Amino acid sequence: MTTASLAASFVGASLAVGGIPRGSRSSIFALPSGDGGANFVWGVREKNAVVVKVRVDVDDDAAREAWALRHLPPDVGPGFRGHFLPGQLRSDAARRGDFSLLRALERPNSVPRDVGDIGDVGDVGNVGNVGDVGGIVVMEHLPGKTPAGADLAKTPLSFVVGLAHTVARLHQKVPSAKAPWRLVCGSSVQGLAGVAADILDDLRRLGGALAAPRPTALAAELRGWTQLIATAARHAEERHPGDRVRRLCHGDLRFHNAIVDVGPKARTTGGSDVRLVDFEHAGVGDPAVDVAMMVVRTPLSLHQELVFLDAYVAAANTQRGFDAKRFLARYFAVKGLCGLVGALGGACDLHAVRLGIRPVLGGAAAYVARRGEAIRGELVDAVARVARATSPSAAVTALQARLEFPWTMNAEAEKARASSSSRTTSKQRCSSSSSSSLSSSSSVAIDGTAASGKSVVARVLAADLGLPHFNTGNLYRGATLLALENGWRATQVDDVAALAKTLRRCRWHLLADGGISLDGHALRDVLGVWEIDIAVAGWARCPEVREAVNVVVDAAFARGPAVFEGRDITTRLMPSGPRRFFMEASLEERARRTKDRLFRSFTVAKVARALAARDAMDEGRVMDPMRRAPGVVRIDTTTLSEAAALAKVRRSLDSSSSSSSSSSSSSSSSSSSSSRTQTRTTKRGG
Repeated sequence: MTTASLAASFVGASLAVGGIPRGSRSSIFALPSGDGGANFVWGVREKNAVVVKVRVDVDDDAAREAWALRHLPPDVGPGFRGHFLPGQLRSDAARRGDFSLLRALERPNSVPRDVGDIGDVGDVGNVGNVGDVGGIVVMEHLPGKTPAGADLAKTPLSFVVGLAHTVARLHQKVPSAKAPWRLVCGSSVQGLAGVAADILDDLRRLGGALAAPRPTALAAELRGWTQLIATAARHAEERHPGDRVRRLCHGDLRFHNAIVDVGPKARTTGGSDVRLVDFEHAGVGDPAVDVAMMVVRTPLSLHQELVFLDAYVAAANTQRGFDAKRFLARYFAVKGLCGLVGALGGACDLHAVRLGIRPVLGGAAAYVARRGEAIRGELVDAVARVARATSPSAAVTALQARLEFPWTMNAEAEKARASSSSRTTSKQRCSSSSSSSLSSSSSVAIDGTAASGKSVVARVLAADLGLPHFNTGNLYRGATLLALENGWRATQVDDVAALAKTLRRCRWHLLADGGISLDGHALRDVLGVWEIDIAVAGWARCPEVREAVNVVVDAAFARGPAVFEGRDITTRLMPSGPRRFFMEASLEERARRTKDRLFRSFTVAKVARALAARDAMDEGRVMDPMRRAPGVVRIDTTTLSEAAALAKVRRSLDSSSSSSSSSSSSSSSSSSSSSRTQTRTTKRGG
């Protein structure tokens, strides 16, 4: 459960930054996440209980939820307590000198199984190694649960009425014109149709909503969906009053995203004890779209729908400027299109989970088995609703007859599908490689100053060439982390000897993604904190440390071609050759870039002074100082974007590859001509 352990570490770090000391936390307990959601959710038992939600690989969703919680009207949802990014928490751990926690905030495959005194996190399932976590949101814990069970028809009507009142209170909020988030599902007919088209593009890449095993079947299915979207949009346009309404919307209203609050503050506003949760899809949009999406996706029975609308209109009528007639006109106009968008979006999520693209708690098989039939039902209802309102085409009729889902496919069929996809990807990769003159037959060396952009260029270039990306600077950063953990100082001879001895004994090597493995722990992101930034040059100038690092670098170089990044690659490791670069930028620009990633309240001037001191140490060290080697391609990135800098490197590599090809071709032609001349001479002599 490495990802769960990682999330647990982020919970502890979030609480510390949020001002909740460890002594006030009696325990941490796992809470159920949404059905298949990519969240780890914990509650913390304290006087004023909070919930910590850790998103898996989705930064924007956490930022969106934090924004919505800050702007909620009273008693609509949980109170906001904090929003943190992974880099922010790593920076705070390093600032406080908690380097064991800093290590624990690395990617999943490096997280120790023992999360120490964080507490009992329970068994929340395993989503596998999905990379870093996304954002973290800390909010008030609302005691209660949703009364909606498996049989939605048995949901108490009192809950439906209470939910309508709460949603109406949410929709009374008029966000500012500069609100950063828009409703994902669109707030107009054109917006909804555009979202549907985008989802259809995703489904095309995923094999279609019906997971059509043959290209002809997939093409027929996509024609059907395209016609349905166009028909539903045209039908909605004819009936939509054309209002442009901007209100705060939930974006994912459904019964399971609402609870009955049983806490002491229940029913303090508006007479409703129903509260909304899970605002990661919130944004500015049309309340009619928000409500229509809930009705068709929950789904509500006709009786529940009418009760909800009646209660919603009654509550909203007390708000200034609300026009019930125009709201209902918009609602019924977009309802069919909303059903189609929601159903296709659900199908897209389902297949992304099934193919392992989207991580979910509890595993893909359990999610598909649990959600599959519900998604199929949504598709059936959506197609039927649009077909009833229009004259269905033959393609739409065929869709209605073929609404079966891929979880019925046997294991052999799934393996064949995966194998076919793998062969296709391999062919595309080969085709892409043959169309580019970039060669992966030899290594690329990129040296440069700190914050010159070399890491981004090296990482993307390595991916383009299909080569490992070896960031040798992270070896020195890893050594610095060891020194900080042990309280060693680079100015003390005994401490330098102790670190060198530790490095000679430890198991460490470069990783192909730019990180390092240190005694079985993969480290990369945590090595970029400020405390390591300002200390690494002092340790990198020690000959004993450099000798230990060079052993690891030379071993990586001996394994074959790669993209190497550092400060002495072009002078020590690759002192000659055409594929060598030196990247630099002005001190002011490098200081600005460094400040932007630090999560510290430093001035640019302070960062610039630290970078200048580091440059001086790198250039003045006795062993392998940083300098521009003869023959390197110099790239100044002061005024260049990352894409522009990468383009310059690619052009240089293209040019060197073309020159090599021309030279090789010329040599081959000369050799062939000489051979033909020798043959003719031999024949005449004979």
